[in-house]
Parts: sequence; structure tokens; C-alpha cells
Amino acid sequence: MYKMLFLLVVAVNAVVLGLSLWGSLRLSPDDLPLVALVNLAVSVAARNEAALRAFFWLLTRAPHKLPRGLRVAACRLSFHVGGIHSGAATTAAGWLAYFAVQAVRGRAATAGPAVAVTVVRVLGWVLVAAVATLCASSVPAFRAAHHDAWELTHRYLGWFTLGVLWAFLAIDAVRREGAGGGGGGGGAGAIAAWVLTAAITASVALPWVFVRRVAVTSLVPHRNTVVLQFAGGAPAAGTSGRVSHHPLGCWHSFATVAAARHGRTHAMIVSAVGDWTRALVESPPCALWVRRLHAPGFMYNIRMFRRVVVLATGAGIAPVLPHLLQSPAAVRVVWVCRDPETAFGPEIPAIVAEGVGSVVHDTATGGRVDMTELVLRVAHDAGDVEAVFVVSGRSVTRAVVGGCLVQGVPAFGAIWDS
Repeated sequence: MYKMLFLLVVAVNAVVLGLSLWGSLRLSPDDLPLVALVNLAVSVAARNEAALRAFFWLLTRAPHKLPRGLRVAACRLSFHVGGIHSGAATTAAGWLAYFAVQAVRGRAATAGPAVAVTVVRVLGWVLVAAVATLCASSVPAFRAAHHDAWELTHRYLGWFTLGVLWAFLAIDAVRREGAGGGGGGGGAGAIAAWVLTAAITASVALPWVFVRRVAVTSLVPHRNTVVLQFAGGAPAAGTSGRVSHHPLGCWHSFATVAAARHGRTHAMIVSAVGDWTRALVESPPCALWVRRLHAPGFMYNIRMFRRVVVLATGAGIAPVLPHLLQSPAAVRVVWVCRDPETAFGPEIPAIVAEGVGSVVHDTATGGRVDMTELVLRVAHDAGDVEAVFVVSGRSVTRAVVGGCLVQGVPAFGAIWDS
């Protein structure tokens, strides 16, 4: 689905290019940056937390009486909006490169003061290089191997690109005005370019408006786990929050959950699975930077189904807890974990155990288990399960999701896309 959405965006742009080359669509060489801006706006919106919250909220309003196949398709589509993000960014780079080549050939940005023409052409190539680098650095292999470098490159090069974009539009307006364009430099197309750039800038800036440094209560129930407690009620089930030691450093996303059955606090459960999380467990913080605009994750779409089975391993139980607390009748939980009470304290295992039909498999006493078989058995026993959700590592997720699909049971898990 991800590749299909990527190719769909590329195909739509290819059609626009074909129509312009054949003369069916009037698109002058000077209009090419505007087409690139449309794609950039789509790309940024596809990763904006507020836009995603609105999209997922609308999607989960679908009534359960709709055919399950339709809801499954819509659910699967929502997991792969990254294909739109990357497809639009890639085609934006293509349109910018097309404009830059046309400018070198003397077919674009030709009229106006010589200095303005030269600057516009140079900035055009700078934009091509910046957007192409953003796309190239997001190749899954590089991102997985160098995630921190990818995040910082994406952020700071993205901000640099925005600055260059504003400069490009300003100098191009001077060029157009000097060429006799009138109306402040370019008419309706130029106005559209300014509006799109402003929208892109607002979309990029919005999450930062919600950045705050807040106090944290850290509990360490196990040497590999820390529970971070924050003031304020739990956000909507299926959303995640981001935390960082420094607002301009790397951010890390964790599911949010009510810290207790009652009270105005919420928590994040963090397992030591990497250098950053291990340091967090070893040196529990008393304050962290947070983004209060919470993004929906794939677990948000549980709402689309009457009843689901959720497989969680280890700390993967965290995003499941809000659903157990808010809509316990809709969720059947299978939790595979080593010594849950030692790892997470008594309250979390108690919440899971109280869930209707919950299965807790302690690998310390029960050993390894075929998780696909276990999930399918729970789904069969429940009788009216419409889908399976898996919250685990990459290998387990792929194995269980694939095993369920082979048996004709719709299954979903994190996809680790761009």
C-alpha cells in the first residue's frame, strides 16, 4: 500500500507533466516552482500532527455497520500515508530540477534585472539540492542505520529549505516586477506561491508551538524499565507523545497511558532497547521537554472495529492500556512478557488481567510460545473478532501479521515507514 500511494502521487504528477508537454494544460516554465510547492505542501501536511489527528478522527467515525472489508481497506490506507509524504516530496524535487534545467537553457526566469535572474537561478539549484538530499537521506536503509542523523538532517535542512524558499519567492517577485509583471510580481500564480509557502511554514512550525519543559516523576520497577509520569489527564487512546532532553535535539516517541485508574496524570512506559532509552532507565529524569500535540498511531484505528485481539510483547503493552481502560469490551489482549510484575510493577499486570478474555503468557514460567497460534486461538474463542493488532518488534510483527493474513484474519502492525 505504501508503494502504491507513492506511485499514485508520482503518476498524478506524470499526468500533469504529460498534459503540459502536449499542450492540453497551460503550464509555463516559470510556473514549475508553483507545482513543486503544491507537492511540498501535500508532503508536509501528510506528516503534520494536527492534520493526522483530524484525518484519523474522521476515519474512525466510520460506522461499524459498514462492510468489514471497506473498514479494513480504510484502516490499511491510513497506515501508509507516508507513501503520500515521500511521493510528494520526491516529485517536488523533480519539478524543481525541471525548473532549474529550464532556467539554464534560457526558458525560465529569463526576464528582469540581471542580478535577480542570476540569484533566482542559483536559489533554484540550491532548492533542488536541499529537497533531493532530504529525500535521499530518508531511504529506509539509511534512516534505520542512522536515525539520529536522519532526524537532525530532516529538521535543520528542512528549515534551511524553507528559508531558501522564502528568499527565492522574494527575489523572483523582484525579477517579475522588473520584467513588467506588475501586481507585486506575478499575479495569481505568485500569490498562490506565497500562500502555499506560508501554509508549509505554519505546518512545520505548529508542533513547536506546543513544546514545553515539564516536571517528570520517574519510577523504575525493573532495571530495564522506567515509567515516566506527567501531570495532566491521559490523551486519547492510540496517541503517542514525544520527549527529549533538549528541544533542538533528538525526540523519541512513546505511547501515552493513564498513570492510574483515577487522577489527572498520564505516563509513558519506556524499555531499555537502545542507547537513549537505556540512559533514561539508568539516570531517570526529573524534567523533560515534551510536545503536547500528540500524534495518532496505528492503535488509534482500533475504534474502527467492534472487537479486536491485540498482541503485545514486553513494553508494547503501553499503547494497549488506554484501550483497556476506556473501552475494555472491544479489546481482547494477549500479552507475552517475561515476569510482568517484576518488570512493570503490580498495577499494569492487574489492569491487563481484569480485561475480558485477556491472556498473559509469562515466558519465565511458560517458555517460548507460538504467538501466531496463540492469537488465532484467542480470536477464534472470542467468536466475533474483526481484526488483530500487533505491538511488538519488527520480526514478531511481521511474522504474526503475515500468519494472520494467511488465515484470512485482517491484521495490522507498525510498518516503520518514512
